[in-house]
Amino acid sequence: MRHIKTIYLYCKERFPPIIVAITSFLVVLSSLSVLNYSRINLIFNIIIATITLLCFMFYMRVIDDYKDKEFDNKYHKDRQIQKGKISLKYLIFLSIILTILILGINFIKSVYASLFLFMFLIYNFASIYNFGLKKLRDNMLLYNILNMMQMIFLQFYIYSIFSTQINFINPLLYMHFFFVLGNISLLEVARKLRGKKEETRANDTYSSYLGIRKSGLIFMFISIITFSLYIILILGINKLSLTIFPMLSLISIFIFVENYTLGAYKRVKKYPLLLALIFYITTHLTLGIGGLI
Repeated sequence: MRHIKTIYLYCKERFPPIIVAITSFLVVLSSLSVLNYSRINLIFNIIIATITLLCFMFYMRVIDDYKDKEFDNKYHKDRQIQKGKISLKYLIFLSIILTILILGINFIKSVYASLFLFMFLIYNFASIYNFGLKKLRDNMLLYNILNMMQMIFLQFYIYSIFSTQINFINPLLYMHFFFVLGNISLLEVARKLRGKKEETRANDTYSSYLGIRKSGLIFMFISIITFSLYIILILGINKLSLTIFPMLSLISIFIFVENYTLGAYKRVKKYPLLLALIFYITTHLTLGIGGLI
């Protein structure tokens, strides 16, 4: 019972399960809009793909905490691991067990799809050693980009679980792929935007590394590119009428960035992450609905 409570506290702090479950489900759903998939066992495949994403992202989260342990011990002493509330070794053990179990299920389901999961694990292993680059951790931007590239293998896993033969000459597939990466990048930047009074000695946010103006403009630029790809995808499935809510969320991001870059916010709390989440949910959900109709 104690382990369940400590895992819950860890997940609440570092891996909010409800948010991750929703975003995982929606990216699986939106992927259907660019695939020639069979409706046989469709619901089962959606469930398997969503659970697989959850397990592998939990594994990635734990490994990230392992890689950043020394840094977090110095600058984030209030976290559950640093306070000794939960053992990092236990989390690694748990994540490996979950990964092996879900990998076995996927191997039985589809050897082809499982290959992308194996590639993810190889890449993730290389990331533990910073890809052989000794000073990679000092370059925050490159460090985060290289680590985010792990999602490439998970996205192609999603495509392959629904389609045994991916059509690599389908331009909409690549549009969707970069659309997914754009949304992930938007969430990544949003969770590391701070107001002036929220910065810490760690300097591990984009607003501290690049400055408020540059980080705000990057946030807006990524949202514009991602929305443009979304519009192309929506036009590809002829469902332009579904774009009203994504359009409103994009306008909300514009308003935030305008005020943020002008220094109007001393504290932003989780407001940019909330905007990015709404954008993520509305774009993926409408694409998913369009792909199923």
